[in-house]
Amino acid sequence: HPKLADVIDPLRSLEMILKEKGLKRLKYEGRDKDEAVVKPDGKWYNDHINYAQHVYAYFMCFECKNPYFGGAKECDDGSGDEVNKEELICGKCQKIESIDECKEHGEEYLAYKCRYCCTMSVFHCWGKVHFCRNCHQPGVWDKLSTYSTGKNKKALEDYPQCDGIRKQIQTLMKNPLWHKWSRDKKDEEVYKLRAIPELCPLATKHPPNGFEFGLGCTLCADKKTEEENKKARAKVEQELRDRLSKIMPFMKNVASGTKFVHKHPLDENGILFFFGTKGTKDPNKYTNPAKLGMVIVNTSEMMPDSQPYSAFIGRQCVRCVTKPSASCWFSVDYIDKYIKPSHYTLRHYISWDTEALRNWILEASFDGHSWQTLRAHRNDTQLNHKGAVATWELRAKGAKYRCFRIRQIGVNSNKHYYLSCSGFEIYGDIYQIAYANPKKAISQSGQPGGEQNSEPFDASLTGQVPWDNEPVNSGGKGSGAPGSKGTSGATPQDSGADEESQDMALLREMARQEKQRLIHHLSAGNGYPFYYTKDFDECGILHFLGTDWRTAPWKNPAEMGVVTVTSSRLGKDSLPATAICGRGVGRCVCMAEKNNWFMIDFRNLYIRVTHYTLRHYDSWDTECLRNWVIEGSIDGERWLVLRQHQNDQALNYKGQAYTWALHDYGCAFRRLRIKQTGPNNNNHYFLACSGFECYGTLYKEDNTDIEGNFTKAYNEQQKMKQLSLVRFWQMLSAGQAGVYHFTYSEDFDENGILYFLGSQGGQKGWKNPALTDEVAVCSSALVKDSTEISYFVGRDTVRLVTKPEDNAWMQVDFKDKLIQPSYYTLKHYLSWDTECLRNWILQASNDGIHWVTVKKHEEDSALSEKGASHTWPVQSRGAYRIWRIKQTGLNSNKHKYLACSGIEFYGQLFLTKFDPLAGVSNRPQCEKMMKSLKFLHKAKFQQNNDKNGVVYYVGTRGGRSNWVNPGARKWIVTDGSSLMRDSQPAYALCGRISVRCVTQPLENSWMKVDFKNLYIVPTHYSLRHYISWD
Repeated sequence: HPKLADVIDPLRSLEMILKEKGLKRLKYEGRDKDEAVVKPDGKWYNDHINYAQHVYAYFMCFECKNPYFGGAKECDDGSGDEVNKEELICGKCQKIESIDECKEHGEEYLAYKCRYCCTMSVFHCWGKVHFCRNCHQPGVWDKLSTYSTGKNKKALEDYPQCDGIRKQIQTLMKNPLWHKWSRDKKDEEVYKLRAIPELCPLATKHPPNGFEFGLGCTLCADKKTEEENKKARAKVEQELRDRLSKIMPFMKNVASGTKFVHKHPLDENGILFFFGTKGTKDPNKYTNPAKLGMVIVNTSEMMPDSQPYSAFIGRQCVRCVTKPSASCWFSVDYIDKYIKPSHYTLRHYISWDTEALRNWILEASFDGHSWQTLRAHRNDTQLNHKGAVATWELRAKGAKYRCFRIRQIGVNSNKHYYLSCSGFEIYGDIYQIAYANPKKAISQSGQPGGEQNSEPFDASLTGQVPWDNEPVNSGGKGSGAPGSKGTSGATPQDSGADEESQDMALLREMARQEKQRLIHHLSAGNGYPFYYTKDFDECGILHFLGTDWRTAPWKNPAEMGVVTVTSSRLGKDSLPATAICGRGVGRCVCMAEKNNWFMIDFRNLYIRVTHYTLRHYDSWDTECLRNWVIEGSIDGERWLVLRQHQNDQALNYKGQAYTWALHDYGCAFRRLRIKQTGPNNNNHYFLACSGFECYGTLYKEDNTDIEGNFTKAYNEQQKMKQLSLVRFWQMLSAGQAGVYHFTYSEDFDENGILYFLGSQGGQKGWKNPALTDEVAVCSSALVKDSTEISYFVGRDTVRLVTKPEDNAWMQVDFKDKLIQPSYYTLKHYLSWDTECLRNWILQASNDGIHWVTVKKHEEDSALSEKGASHTWPVQSRGAYRIWRIKQTGLNSNKHKYLACSGIEFYGQLFLTKFDPLAGVSNRPQCEKMMKSLKFLHKAKFQQNNDKNGVVYYVGTRGGRSNWVNPGARKWIVTDGSSLMRDSQPAYALCGRISVRCVTQPLENSWMKVDFKNLYIVPTHYSLRHYISWD
């Protein structure tokens, strides 16, 4: 109602803000790749908005009245305690006195300590509390802090403290006044204490655990001048060096270039073992160096039952495993030390012989941002039992790196995506100042590290080189792992600006040499792999081409002339089509026409593509792609469909990006094309796209196998399409059950369901399926000069029109077949441009009596002339046998004639063959019994938990008595797989109240209802979730 606008509009605005925040948070944390939204059987498949609302909690700030991120809902401890709204304060409105603010930058650039232990924080929950990974684990955090408000659950003196402050608190508690002080006074006195840095793992003078504390200001990205930038960076780096020098004094005796030589896997010669023994190499003195703060270990999300992520570099074999998701990873950051690696070792975890690594890469980084692949593993089977250890040799080309990362790029040995690893070690030369003498890095032979030119090219090397506008020593945060919110780790400086510029010159020279080696490698007919890590990363092929093979700052490769972009007609205010190869977000959109497309021609390069990324434009959250295909071609005439998207809801707001995996057809393509096959999410035909990237293996044109492989794959796809149609027709003819999806391309193409039935699966010339009895058609009364109703499912444009009556209709019955359409097409009749449909509904039924309205049209002017056709998307919640169009108002000429000369459906066609006695051993006896059954009652569904159902009928003895649970009385037999100990009995399944009824967490769990001497012909069934949890 208009009078409610003042109330509703602010709520709608708030809803849109929360949806946008949720989607951005989902993307930021990488949870848009969770199985729940990526896998077709996931509960939230392609529904990112509702998944974000399901996962995240937002609160309204009591001070500024704006919503703020409050962490994951899974962090709720389930206590149900009511929250005091006055305690809900966002980060901007908080005034936390305990944080040592940077005088210049305030709190914005602070790195934080975990509130409850002496570890760098990774999570910031409810805008209040900083947690490390261990303290953030389920079952741990909820014993420390209160959900949403961040209040401590314990007294400060009850929290574990480091050696640097524990004795001080104990001494304070011996004060005779301690027991007389109030809680506030105790907290005030405790806060005054500071840790002794020499005894603290962080080597920091911090307040007791239980207080928030900043470890120092990181580099501000928008310093006014480069000189200020360098001074601030040098200060941060010096503080970092001072802290590590206190933790690792033994490194003073280690000269730059010291070699750690591999002898056997997990020997005592590795760098991490050296750190863990504090330089003594005494196994009895070993402590995990990550726990000592000597290195920073980070990871993608871990399994709840896994050991802490620090176990990745530990010496003990334990259960250390990530959650199964795309691009799982572990990383190690050496902070201020640099390694020229020669070997690395991995160990499988302790739990099972399976789930072992098979497809992964080892990456390295100079700065924690740009990553280089040192070695790629495809179907590597060396880790084949629990605790198995293996070592691989590396060729680092003379380069030195600070960070190393193991990233999974395919399934493990059990065809899953768990990353299981309980041991990592690295060997090589260690340096405490990167490229301290860069002139020695390039020998007279012109190769990095003095390597000879005759060495064969290593296709796994993919150098990521920082440029003058992207400095190596950027003081970035964390280990550079995808989605990381980890700790700061700035790169040390060389002794002066001259040496830094020499470092950059060295890296650029290495890049130029690598380009020449790569050109030689491709010219020999070899491929060069590009692996996807995250949307619009620096690992894609277009980014590679835009940096001139990583030898120059990035430019749009289409504007450089490296690739050619063409498209269907663009909107007048659109950017050029080349914008889809750009890295920015702009308005790039085709006009509202069917079958719009963008095509990228890689000219003399070919791609065997594995992933591709699209980004929505920046104008509106609407007009997002929903129905399209990505195709590949070598000649621009024959197109191979690489992936088909039907109502794909991955893109939901302006500027959003998403990446899809593609099937490997065993061939490479010169051209890739995005082609729209249906309306967007605004039911328009605008094709809006402001970014494209692809990944896979790159080839040059002189590979003679490219055309042959493409032709083979193209012919095979055409053949399989035809064979699948023929096979499906054979199943139909044999009365077998099955399902097939028919994809819309254009109005009345040869891809529709009625065309399939009329051509017998493409085996014969088309005949009207109504004349071959594949379908039955009927209608309300036709005018005298109309053609017969069979033309309703025909291909010809004729005069087919009903009498001008209320609710005129035309209907098609698919008999023993059910369809669940995704599109349907109508065609106006032949006689006049007028009398076009304007107001009608599409309805479906399985019995011809009970009808469901699937789509409603009001003043729809899509049909505007004789013979005109149009196709509409359909969102049907079920499959039905009978479909009809029913006129609900006047046509374009203000008459009641229903004029229609053709209909077609696209979507799923189900062949139904239900035999309730299939597999029964005593079939004759059962058939006799079935014939003797007598009708007892018709139970018609009205709403959930109504009193019309069969179970309720039995529980009231046919309505003759008050309700009792028929399962409890044994009138109905209920059973199930093993129930939990605290579950109600299985007969609660038949109850009318919500209780805790739940099986044990076993595969293929089940519950069963046996109606004994009653037999049901079901039309609907209802379920209710239990009472315990959402």
